[in-house]
Amino acid sequence: MPTSKRKVKKVAPIVQKALNTLQCHVYGVAKTSGFHSRKKPNVGNFVANLHSEVSEFWEAYRKNQIDDLCEKSEKCEQMGFGTLTNGEEELADILIRVLDTAQTLGIDIGRAVRVKDAYNQTRPYRHGNKRA
Repeated sequence: MPTSKRKVKKVAPIVQKALNTLQCHVYGVAKTSGFHSRKKPNVGNFVANLHSEVSEFWEAYRKNQIDDLCEKSEKCEQMGFGTLTNGEEELADILIRVLDTAQTLGIDIGRAVRVKDAYNQTRPYRHGNKRA
């Protein structure tokens, strides 16, 4: 049960719409690239792929390479997209995986983020003094 008396700042509708638009876009890119050919999604594959991206972010951090340019950075720059650090690339991959999974499973991620953010704002400091 929420215990905080703080005023909840609602996520703007434009943010919810932007998340949902991006969700549809990344799903479309994945589908065009040959993914999503199954009628019934294998949720285990989605979880494993998301875990893989989180692990890649963690490994870049462990190796003190989070701020180094990623291996795709030179090619991205040649194509006119700009450069990415390892941290930027992996966080983008994590977000893309989450949005693709949400679209595949029929989850309105914009609404989910709006509701969860509002709830989190009512939680106590450090959610009851948790260490992390």
